[in-house]
Amino acid sequence: DPKLVFTSRTDGCSLSRLLKAGESFRSNPAMLCVQTRTQEVLGYFLCSGLYFTGSAYAQPDRSDGSFVFHFDGDLNLTVSPFTGANDMTFLADRDALVVGGPQPAMRLDSDLNWGFSDACPSYGSPAVCGGRFQIAFVELFALG
Repeated sequence: DPKLVFTSRTDGCSLSRLLKAGESFRSNPAMLCVQTRTQEVLGYFLCSGLYFTGSAYAQPDRSDGSFVFHFDGDLNLTVSPFTGANDMTFLADRDALVVGGPQPAMRLDSDLNWGFSDACPSYGSPAVCGGRFQIAFVELFALG
């Protein structure tokens, strides 16, 4: 059963709190969901939890089943799996959470207030949410 381990609605808008909550479930698959102020939803599924990586990207498993997803305002879903084009799965430090690279599929600031998206080689994903977006809330679920 999915377990909500972080929500910015009650846990505060803090990347460090989000990552601390994720550390406790590091061996579990996880799903990060971000709702924007324009009612779009984007997110990231990880096979092994979300955690602080410092200045280096987390190393992917070649069988990595991670993916990014996006629901637009009309609830059209786009899912983009990890391509293996590079080893840039995610990077999480005190300043930002970066998913994919070198252009990120999703980047969230340390205050979980603003995000950015670009066409990303790691996930073969397009830029979403007009590139830059304001975050309404963030939730992290531990699975399994």
